[in-house]
Amino acid sequence: MRSLLSSILISTLLLCCGNVSRALAREPSPDRPDFLRVNMQEDTPDVGDFIVGPPRVFVSLPPGGEKTVEIEITNREGSLAAFDLSTEDFASNPLQGGLPTFYQASEAGPYPARLWIEPEVRRLELRHGERAFLRVTVRAPDNASAGDHQAALIVTRDTESQPVAGFNIVSRVAALFIITVEGDIVQDGSVDALESAKRIFWFLPATMRLKVSNRGTVHMIPTGSIDVRNVFGIPVDAVPVRNWTILRESVRTQPFDWRPRFALGYYRASTTLTAFGGRELPPVSTTFWVIPIVPVMVLLLLIFFVSLLVQLFFSRFELRRKSNGKDQDG
Repeated sequence: MRSLLSSILISTLLLCCGNVSRALAREPSPDRPDFLRVNMQEDTPDVGDFIVGPPRVFVSLPPGGEKTVEIEITNREGSLAAFDLSTEDFASNPLQGGLPTFYQASEAGPYPARLWIEPEVRRLELRHGERAFLRVTVRAPDNASAGDHQAALIVTRDTESQPVAGFNIVSRVAALFIITVEGDIVQDGSVDALESAKRIFWFLPATMRLKVSNRGTVHMIPTGSIDVRNVFGIPVDAVPVRNWTILRESVRTQPFDWRPRFALGYYRASTTLTAFGGRELPPVSTTFWVIPIVPVMVLLLLIFFVSLLVQLFFSRFELRRKSNGKDQDG
């Protein structure tokens, strides 16, 4: 019996290994240079996309300086995929709340740097689950002006050989490079406003919009919190502000959600922020009410039923007293 079970187990393992070997043999070898460092990420989900990281790269260089950074590309397409790499300038778009807008590869942005970025390869192929570690060299010209220059490394999924319903769906993911050229830079910014999305919040979260202006020639990263106090001025919570970048000479508005476990009443929210290496920014504030409709309705219904029961109890008690009094008079 044991020998039979062992034979079945060995046959199963050989069959699985044979299937895996045939599957790998059917998949073509990726077209990429041997010097490119690639690792296989186990248990990578098949979600039909790819990821590029980090999303933002900050580089500080003197004029004529050079630095090499590393970008990661992970294939989650479910099969072998080819990727093309290119560079484009980008800038803040005031019509989209300060979010970046990209220029064509042949068009220069207001603070161009697309020609400063050179990846070690311009095209590569990855199997599903593979992650490439790509070296990217950033070179600032000798005559580069002081301040931030902005460009993006664009990774595009090559879909020419895989049309979907007669169309080619092009997927692009960008790694934003913010390159600060050292020299006579300007650091000037302020918190313009903190506004509540509503005067009264019947449902949580309570959303606030923070508006920040950067008038300098380098990027600005406000760090700190939005402090929430109740009607008595007692701090009850703090909403963290972090990982928020405002590009040079731009204005950006960002929503922040306050998600307490429970809140009821009048609240005041104020900013406590720093930027440019610890410089304090003058605070701004806003006020709002939180009246959660469901708990309030439940409380009102509970009060109504309790008062109704009390009234019924005392009314019956009064009727009994009156009826007892009549019996005694008779």
